[in-house]
Amino acid sequence: MRRNCRRFLCFMLAALLLIPLLPASVSGSAAVADDLTYGKTIKENVNFRVGPSMRDGVMFQIPIRTVCTVHGQETANGFTWYKADARNPQTNAVLTGYIRSDCFVLLTAEETAAYTGTMPTVTTAPSTDTAAAAGTTGYITNDGVNFRVEPNGQVIESVNRGTVMTVLTIPSVISEDTWYKVEYNGRTGYIMSPFLNLTGTTPVVTAVPVPTATPNPDALGYVMTIKGSVNIRASIGGTSLTTVGKWVTMPYLLPPVKNGNYTWYFVQVSATLKGYVRSDCVKLAQGPGSSTVTAAPAITQAPTVQSGYVATTIDYVNVRTGVWGNLISVVQKAGSTFPYYNYIDSNGIRWYYIYSPDFGYAYIHGKFVKVTDDATPATATPAPSTVTATPEPVSTDPTGYVATTADDVNVRKAAWGQQLGSIKKKGTVVPYYGAPTMVSGNNWYYVNVPGIGYGYILGKFLQLTDDSGAVMTPTPTPAPGAVTPTPVPGPVTAAPVTAGPTATAAPASDDPTGYVSTTTDTVNVRKDAWGKLLGSVKNKGTVLPYYGEPKVVSGNNWYYVNVPGIGYGYILGKFLKLTDESGAAVTPTPTPAPEAIVTPSGLPVNTPAGSTTPGTAVSEADYTTLKAGSSGPAVQNLVRELINQGYFKGSVTSNYTSAVENAVRAFQSAKGLAVDGIAGTQTQHALFNTVPIGTANRADMTMTLYPAEKIDWYTGGIQELWPRGANVKVYDVYTGLVWWAHRWAGGLHVDAEPLTAADTATLCKIYGVSKASDIKESTHWQRRPCLITIGTRTFACSLYGVPHNPDGNTIKDNNYDGQLCIHFTNSKIHKSGKVDSNHEAAIQYAWEHAPNGHK
Repeated sequence: MRRNCRRFLCFMLAALLLIPLLPASVSGSAAVADDLTYGKTIKENVNFRVGPSMRDGVMFQIPIRTVCTVHGQETANGFTWYKADARNPQTNAVLTGYIRSDCFVLLTAEETAAYTGTMPTVTTAPSTDTAAAAGTTGYITNDGVNFRVEPNGQVIESVNRGTVMTVLTIPSVISEDTWYKVEYNGRTGYIMSPFLNLTGTTPVVTAVPVPTATPNPDALGYVMTIKGSVNIRASIGGTSLTTVGKWVTMPYLLPPVKNGNYTWYFVQVSATLKGYVRSDCVKLAQGPGSSTVTAAPAITQAPTVQSGYVATTIDYVNVRTGVWGNLISVVQKAGSTFPYYNYIDSNGIRWYYIYSPDFGYAYIHGKFVKVTDDATPATATPAPSTVTATPEPVSTDPTGYVATTADDVNVRKAAWGQQLGSIKKKGTVVPYYGAPTMVSGNNWYYVNVPGIGYGYILGKFLQLTDDSGAVMTPTPTPAPGAVTPTPVPGPVTAAPVTAGPTATAAPASDDPTGYVSTTTDTVNVRKDAWGKLLGSVKNKGTVLPYYGEPKVVSGNNWYYVNVPGIGYGYILGKFLKLTDESGAAVTPTPTPAPEAIVTPSGLPVNTPAGSTTPGTAVSEADYTTLKAGSSGPAVQNLVRELINQGYFKGSVTSNYTSAVENAVRAFQSAKGLAVDGIAGTQTQHALFNTVPIGTANRADMTMTLYPAEKIDWYTGGIQELWPRGANVKVYDVYTGLVWWAHRWAGGLHVDAEPLTAADTATLCKIYGVSKASDIKESTHWQRRPCLITIGTRTFACSLYGVPHNPDGNTIKDNNYDGQLCIHFTNSKIHKSGKVDSNHEAAIQYAWEHAPNGHK
């Protein structure tokens, strides 16, 4: 008894000594272990999200073994999510967000007791904002206003005019660059002050000077700038002609034009200067000598000054309400002439604002008209007043389900066709039928919408779900005639594609092939891969028998199982793990599958794994020797590839440890190389399936694709995997075409060139032009989603293929004058030095639509 008391006293003394070593809270005050719960990331580049869902935005990424304070946990979409604090590496601000449980574990009691670090703290200047009175609210004054995690921070969501929010703090002085702290939809964030109108209190507003504009008899109304250095542009979204200061009043001479989230006013700045100003930079103002504000006229109001005439150059040209707006009528004959009053340059396309007695004022695509002096009036065919829906599909069983990713998504009679109606609310789930139709690189889904009927929706506004709205991995459909790779399963889950039994029939043998257990709650059972829903397995850990080899569809394994109460059906392998009959985990034995190789004809050529001959590797590369004592991203890449191929069993490390050296020895022994534990150029070429620069067969357009990854430009190691001077193959996701790219420079992203004239020809085919200089035309500035493969890893990237910077033309015989740009996650553009949202969207698309799925 005395010994036990002595032990208890020693334990209590040790616990008291540990208290000063425990981490501080986010505010910086000390706390004991019972007050705080801690966890750590167990993977590299873990997403720190705004909310507990894959649909919520990623605020930033957290390195492996980062310790965070945990405030609780939630279950959503089959995952447990930890609510935690972490530091934003860009702004140094400590934010609260969510981390998925498969990337994060709670510290054990021993780890918590031993943890001597502190949570990051941020020293900020005292805020001059005042707390809002209880019940103070405000409403949003514009469409498409960003609701952010912090001022100028990550966007939580975009909100529209009239949205009401609870106001938490009010800036002491309101200006164009101050922020309200608000609460909306259960989340706290920030709204920029010009876009929030308070109700329930009166903020202190900076005085507005009286307008001083000169009266203009041609003015439709007046606007006043509400910001400093406001751009006056030559066209909508075009080149800036000049800037004007704050509180400047100007007359606008044409009806305002809606384009995207903004309205544009055509204003007169001086006697000789006119241009466009964006609506978020101005407000409607009083005219000279008037005490009233003139409301903006509708877009259909007649312009006052005619600019000239345009004539159609082809038959059947559409006339629309705005830029890519609703169809009003169709001009049947080439040579039909209309007066035009203005034009808009939008994304490289000129739209003319024309008039006809048949349809009034409207817009026509500049590609299908030419400016002319001929004033012969034209006739047009009015758009039908009633819209006929498309016919019903052959089968009433849907292929799958999709959900809208935005509000007001159009439903059309055909791809880019007549509008039938629109789906008002984001997240609406509808069934689709058959494979998506690809038109001009865009997928269109044939859906059935209540109240509208059957029609087509552009795939960029949809995501694949099950019938409950749970997000699913998309199955891409290539364009007709595209060269598309056969999906290649990953090294562990690889299995031959089999037809598989139908869900309504028992397997040929009653003896199961093996057993699987569910890894989350509410796992769907389907009639076929991505097929009709039969039911769901409610509880995580349910053990089920499976029959035959898994069915591989677009790089995803589907197991044919027998579920009590449901019967035979398919379950997606990502929600299962191999077990024995008792539920004990079973380690699968990898079975090498034939590599699917893309050929120029688009037909797969089955080549046994490991039989790639010298000169036909996926890419060319140059390596530095790595050995004991080496460190950095190159070592990280080496270790990841050793893990992928089963030679290294630990976590990814950037240090060349003895464990790494032993893994290299094992690889060298297996490949018949000299066994010295040093990763020299020969060893790395064998590991990454590359060849020295200049030695590949450049006419070879075969390419192996693995489940796609998004890799960070600065921290992921891509710059070591694709160094300057190296050549890789690039896969265009829209068309399936493959070409060689040579990296010659690039600090913010890859600056590259087509390697040969044949590669330039392929690039021109991708863009639908005859020569590289034509890529500058039309909308070809838009980013293209692409993939590259190095080793057993495939990376999503984005291409800007317009030739630019002739000084970057280092290959003289490739028929391409200049360079192109390839971006990876978080890379930046030269002009602004910022991450480009269009490139990020293309990378996301490539990742989501990779033929072999994604990680």
